[in-house]
Amino acid sequence: MNLFTSQNYREIISELLAQKRFLDKSYTFQNMASFMLIQKTYLSNVINNRADLNSDQMDSACEYLGLKEIRRID
Repeated sequence: MNLFTSQNYREIISELLAQKRFLDKSYTFQNMASFMLIQKTYLSNVINNRADLNSDQMDSACEYLGLKEIRRID
């Protein structure tokens, strides 16, 4: 997966969370939702394309997944 070419943030979140969980079992859907201050069911709806993240929630998701310092360099 290439973060810079993917068009679907839901797939990126799912894939990164799975990768993080493989390395550290504390990375869970529930813990991510708690960190983001949203309900687990809402996060599930986002991942399943039934809801969207607002900019604050997206910022929290990036922070939880360790993406806060990634910048694209052309």
